[in-house]
Amino acid sequence: MTALICTGLLSSCRIDPPVPDTLASITLACTPQAITVGATTTCTPQAKTSSGAVMTSPPAISLTSSAPDVLAVSGAMTAAGVKAGTANLIARSGSVTSNAVSVTVAQDNTLASIQLTCSADSIETSGTSTCTARGLNSAGAPLTTQPAFEFRSSNAAVATISPGGVVTGVTPGQTSLTARSGTVTSPALTLTVTAPAARGTMQVTVRDASTRAALSGVSFEFCRTTPTCVTVRPADNPAGVYNLDVPGDTYARLVIRKDGYREGEYLNLTVPAGQTTVLEPFLALDQAIQGDGTVHGRVLDATTGAALAGVTITARAGLSGSQVTQSVTSDASGRYSLTLPTGYYALSASKSGYISTSSTVSVIGQQTVDVGDRALSPELTGSGEWRFVLNWGAEPSDLDSHLTGPAADGSRFHVAWYARTSTDSLGSVNLDVDDTDSYGPETITVTETPEGLLRYSVHDYSDRGDSQSGALSSSGARVQVFRGTALIATYNVPSGQGDLWTVFTLDLTDPNTPKLVPVNTISTVGASEQVQRTPGVKHPISLP
Repeated sequence: MTALICTGLLSSCRIDPPVPDTLASITLACTPQAITVGATTTCTPQAKTSSGAVMTSPPAISLTSSAPDVLAVSGAMTAAGVKAGTANLIARSGSVTSNAVSVTVAQDNTLASIQLTCSADSIETSGTSTCTARGLNSAGAPLTTQPAFEFRSSNAAVATISPGGVVTGVTPGQTSLTARSGTVTSPALTLTVTAPAARGTMQVTVRDASTRAALSGVSFEFCRTTPTCVTVRPADNPAGVYNLDVPGDTYARLVIRKDGYREGEYLNLTVPAGQTTVLEPFLALDQAIQGDGTVHGRVLDATTGAALAGVTITARAGLSGSQVTQSVTSDASGRYSLTLPTGYYALSASKSGYISTSSTVSVIGQQTVDVGDRALSPELTGSGEWRFVLNWGAEPSDLDSHLTGPAADGSRFHVAWYARTSTDSLGSVNLDVDDTDSYGPETITVTETPEGLLRYSVHDYSDRGDSQSGALSSSGARVQVFRGTALIATYNVPSGQGDLWTVFTLDLTDPNTPKLVPVNTISTVGASEQVQRTPGVKHPISLP
C-alpha cells in the first residue's frame, strides 16, 4: 500500500513507496477429483496475502503428488492417472504449501480398441503362428479385465485360426487376421503363407562346461533376422545330442538357452538343405560361476607337428567373437596362456605365412581349461593344392586320417599311416604328420590334383572294430579343409557309434570346378585297410 505523510504545510508532504504484498497462503482446487488411468485433472491455486487479499501477481507455484506412481504431475497445474489408487496434490511456493486435494484414480474398463499381435507374419503350409488380442481403453491402457475375443481369418483357404488364436497355414497366399469383441474390431494383420522350404538338420551337443554332463531341457532359437525367430524345443536326449530339423537357410543368430545357465549366441550360421551340419559342442556355463579363469594350449605347424612360436592368440567375447578381450603370443615351445573373465570366447590363431583359424572356449572362473594342441596350416601356393587337417581331444589317443582316390592303374590309392605317400601320373598325395598320442594334428596334403573322386575319413585306431564305441563321436574331432590361403570348410564329428567317420568326398573330375560333398556319417570297419568303401552321394557345397 502507499502512505501519504505530511508535516506542517501541504508542501511538506511525501509519498512513501508501496509495501509489496507477501504470500501468506495458497488454496488449491482440482477438477475432477475422480479420474481414470490416462486421464488428467486440472488444478487452480489461489494465492492470498496475510490480510486475505487475493494476489494478482503471485510468485511461482509448483504442483506435487504424494504418489507419482498413481498420479503423476504432467504439466504446470495438471496431473495424469498412472494406475488405480488415491493420491494427494499439493501446491507449493517457497515455504508456503496449500491444502491437500485428494484425487482418486480408477481403471477405465471400457473397451475402446483391440491390439492384435502374432508371433510370425509369415509361415509355411502346416506351420503355425500364435496370435494374442488385448483390449485397451480410450487412453490406450490395457483393461484390467479382458473380454472374450473372436479371431477371424479373411481367407480360410490360405490359413485358419482357432478360437485360441493359433493360425495354421493351409495353402500359399495371404490372409488378413482380426480379433473382435462386441462391436470393436482390431486393425487387420496380413499373414503370408509360403510353400515349405527344403529342410536341413543342425546337430548340437550341449554339456555342462564344468562337469561335462549332458544337459536336458534346452531350447534353440533360430533367427533369420532379429524380429523373425523360431524356437525349437526338442525332446531330451540322455547324451545331450540334439538334431534340430529346420528350414535350410542362413540364420543371423542361433541362441541356445537352458535355465540356470548363461545363454550362448552364434552368429551367421548356415544350415544347408538336405544335409546334417554338426556344430561344435556347446559347453554351457552355470550362472553361479563368476571370477576369472585361465585358458592355455599349444600351437603346432600342421605339416611338421613342430611347435610354432610367435603365433598371435586373440580372445574375442562371444561364441562368434566380437570385441577383442585379450591377445597373447605363443612362446618358443608354441605354448600360450590367457586369463579371462568367466564367459564364452572365440579364440583365433594367426601368423604371417599361415592360414588363420578360430575355435570356441568356455572360460570357467577359478579353473584352468587346457584346450590342447591346435595346428596352423602354411599357406598353399599351387593351384591344385589342398590340405586336410585333423585335431581332436585327449581321448582316444590315436585317430588316423585316410584319403582314397583314383590311381593311374585304374585302382584307388589309399594314403594312411601305413602308406604315407601316393605319387603317380594322376597326382601326388602325402600324409605329412601321423599323431598317435592325442590332439593331433594328422595332416594330408594334395600337391598335384588327382582328377577324380577323393574320399576323406577318420579312423579310430584305438577302438578299431568296436561297433558300440562312442569314443570317436565324443573325441571333439574336427577336420579343416584348406585351399590356397583360405579355410574352405570345417567339419565337427557327429554323434554315433563305431570306429569310422566318413567326413567328405571331393570331386576333382574337373579341377576348375571342385565339388566338396559332406558325408558326415559314423560306421564300423575294423582294420585300417578296410577304409575303402564306396563314397555316399550327398549334395555338394559351393566353393570359392
